[in-house]
Amino acid sequence: MPKKLFLISLLILSLLSCVDQIDFATNRGEVDQLVIDGRIVELLNEPYNYAEVNIQRVFNFESSSRSTVSVEQVEISNGIQSLDLPQIGLGAYGGQFTDSEYDLSDDLEHKLYVKTLDGREYASNGLIKSLVPIPGQLNVEIVPTVVVDSLGLSTVEDQAILKISTPLLSNDENSLLWEANQTFQVSTTQIRKCYVTEDIITNAFLLLDTRDLSLQQADDIFLFKTPVSKKFREGIYFTVRQFGLDAGATTNIRNINSLLTQTTTIFNDPLNKLQSNIININDPDEDVFGYFYVSQATDIRVKVDSVRTYCARTAAQGGTDLEADCNLDPRTRRPAVGADPLCCDCRIVPGVSTVRPDWWE
Repeated sequence: MPKKLFLISLLILSLLSCVDQIDFATNRGEVDQLVIDGRIVELLNEPYNYAEVNIQRVFNFESSSRSTVSVEQVEISNGIQSLDLPQIGLGAYGGQFTDSEYDLSDDLEHKLYVKTLDGREYASNGLIKSLVPIPGQLNVEIVPTVVVDSLGLSTVEDQAILKISTPLLSNDENSLLWEANQTFQVSTTQIRKCYVTEDIITNAFLLLDTRDLSLQQADDIFLFKTPVSKKFREGIYFTVRQFGLDAGATTNIRNINSLLTQTTTIFNDPLNKLQSNIININDPDEDVFGYFYVSQATDIRVKVDSVRTYCARTAAQGGTDLEADCNLDPRTRRPAVGADPLCCDCRIVPGVSTVRPDWWE
């Protein structure tokens, strides 16, 4: 699964749980405050772990008002080792590391440290890594579904519905977070194969708050559904990464969901402040937003074999999926303007690789 920046301000879908009331009042007029979101993740099924931190400046409490911030230093520490995180994008810091470079043993406390260009210093409290159970099964089912468009017209389309079953840890402080992507194979008219990986859920995290569940096993938890398209032509893998979350991170995510799903108008009460576990070391009274957590995570995959779909033309237009029509320009014999790269030259598709993943069967 590709590493994406952790944007805690994204919409979160909370499953089987109620959203807590946020009761931290704030003023709309406060400006120039930082939002620091970060995490350290121990990957159980990979030879590396990773950390990612996103830093923004907020002018009011709506996500559209945020701007990225460059800082002097971003560091994680376990009390024995420290690791500086390089800048990897606008306001984004992080990278991969091995166990020898940074120890993520269960008994160590981890802290995040940020120093801004103007000398302000921020630090999180010390956090123990949250453990994750190993999921038992990831199921996908192709189901005909009635879809209604903006004009009120209904059609039936096949959709892939994914559900997960997993044991739950006995520790009632742990909850589960899921992220997902899909990887599909493409053979084009240029006689080549590509493997395209892309995020399925671009505006949501999936959360199961297990703190109030007296269960040892959660079965067939609905994750998401996605339309069957030409991406299914030559087989497609869905990869779900399951994270363990502590109580503080769970509450923070649920509160963000409550804030972002409210209907915002001029008649709303002022947006609420989200409690953070990060403070300004020199000025503890400064309001800091965002959250930092440490988690185990593990991946589970499921494959859908080839589903017969059309590439660029529908059956009514005389096209077939075997033709892989890519609308060539008759003068240059190259893909015409607007031609679908999935049917022409898959090398220009975002997220593409010509190297077959080692887990692809």
